[in-house]
Amino acid sequence: MKQRDGFRLLLTGLIVLALAAGCSRDPNVRKQRFFESGNRYFEQGKYREATIEYLNAIQIDKAYGDAHYQLAQSYLQQGIWSMAYQELVRTTDLQPNNLKAQIDLGNLLLSAREFKQAKDRAQTVLTRDPNNVDAHILMANADAALENVEDSLREMQTAIQLAPDQPRTYFNMAVLQLNAKQAAAAEENFLKVISLDPKSVPGRLALGNFYQQQGRPADAEQRFREAIQMGPKNPVPYGALAGLLISQGKRSEAEQLLAEARQAMPDIPEGYRMLGDLYFAMEDLPRALGEYASLFQQHPQDERVQKNYVQLLILSSKLDQAAKLIDQLLKNDSKNAESLILRGQILNAKGQPDQAVQSLEAALKQDPRSPAAHYSLGLTLISMGNTRRGTGELQEAVRLRPNMAPAYRAMGALALRQGDMELLRQSAEGFIAAQPLVPEGFLMRATANLRAGNAKGTEEDLQRLFLSPRKIHAPSPAWASCGRPKGNIPKP
Repeated sequence: MKQRDGFRLLLTGLIVLALAAGCSRDPNVRKQRFFESGNRYFEQGKYREATIEYLNAIQIDKAYGDAHYQLAQSYLQQGIWSMAYQELVRTTDLQPNNLKAQIDLGNLLLSAREFKQAKDRAQTVLTRDPNNVDAHILMANADAALENVEDSLREMQTAIQLAPDQPRTYFNMAVLQLNAKQAAAAEENFLKVISLDPKSVPGRLALGNFYQQQGRPADAEQRFREAIQMGPKNPVPYGALAGLLISQGKRSEAEQLLAEARQAMPDIPEGYRMLGDLYFAMEDLPRALGEYASLFQQHPQDERVQKNYVQLLILSSKLDQAAKLIDQLLKNDSKNAESLILRGQILNAKGQPDQAVQSLEAALKQDPRSPAAHYSLGLTLISMGNTRRGTGELQEAVRLRPNMAPAYRAMGALALRQGDMELLRQSAEGFIAAQPLVPEGFLMRATANLRAGNAKGTEEDLQRLFLSPRKIHAPSPAWASCGRPKGNIPKP
């Protein structure tokens, strides 16, 4: 009897194992497990891990629409726009009735300036759901971008009627009205946002920015300070208020404010880096270096602090110290483009341009679209006498980053040495567009006009030169070559 019971238990166990093995081989079960695992990672904010799991699910079933959509969301969270676009297109092909995917795709097209296509996506949704608020908002924004002002405002009003208790509809309407030069109506809707959501930090920031644009600094300051009270751990309102104070010439107050931000946000990188970034933006190199030296001691694992500190050491001609730190960064990641750029700058400053070119070309191999790498390579090549290729690299830098004032400055200096007045004029106009408050661009263009015999143009630029209010200096070329510090850098 006992032998028979034992046989039954063994047989039952084998059946269970067989069923489990069958489930593990079932592609539907396996893809679902990957998908659910991806969702758990996504909810935890671990988007790279979520991406891997969604890709595993899609590898099993290429027509798994839900996985394609969630993969798109992961890419969006990581700022990988091209891949997000591809996955959203795939999702809408597989699931035409996935209206959220249609809206997401439309907004991505809108940000890519594909306004007509964005509008088509909005219309696709409205055909299926005429009362879809998000589709009306997308349609309104697309119409605004296409300069269909009346249609835009009408669509946005429809969205408000459909969702009268949603602050975001009034916020969007206010932005559209501001662009349509309806300032009074825009203010009313910004105030409506705050009345519907009294704790809204974005609402107060938007209203503060509105008041600043309207020349009402006291009202702007009040709203920015309210935003800080509502979000004491949010770097954005601190940056907004600091920028306002700087525009009024209140540098010491801005410094004190950002020192308070550093104390309030000791564990938030965008918060504790702001004071150092302000010092650099003001071209106060000694204080910027001192601040970042302190931050480097307090936050040695913050890669942005490390790289900004290295950049400041280079600017301060502390090349051996900078080289030691960059060697450690490259030891941890030998293919990091930004670290390779910094090493190239150090080598060039040490009088080793050939090795600098190798490092900068290695950076471009990792990131061919890096304006910083093209800029630094251009400067290095020009220092070696290869002005033709160097100029080409600088031109590529400004093509990739049109507001890169230091590259225009470098091209202008080269043009002046070579007597190329057309290049000087182009460089001057690029610089003026990038830094309209900095008089240097007008001086460059005045020089070009003078050499070309354009007396009227010369006089106009000289007048602008003396009238230009220079409240904050342009960033120096070396820092700009690696990109500005990531954070909320106050601007005038």
